[in-house]
Amino acid sequence: MSYRLWSLQHALRACDLPLDNLQYKAVIAQANSLPDAEANDYLCSILGTSNAALHFITVFNEYRADLAEQRAEIEAAESDSSPTSSPSASPAIRLPSPEP
Repeated sequence: MSYRLWSLQHALRACDLPLDNLQYKAVIAQANSLPDAEANDYLCSILGTSNAALHFITVFNEYRADLAEQRAEIEAAESDSSPTSSPSASPAIRLPSPEP
């Protein structure tokens, strides 16, 4: 488990919700499936606006930003390594000259 994910779960537990591990994961998964503004609203509706809740929402947003950055890096690396169709990228094929 990454440090960021551990931090996220720890921050959610600090909100003192009566949830088990599976329910904690479900809250995180549901929030992660929503656009940023909707995720913030969803989390505020569940957690409220206590200091612990606001800390969790901050950690959650940082976690999402890290995931988005990692996805972008992976996509960039994949597009850099994929073959291109430009003529300069493919080797030249020399055909024999026709006999006169």
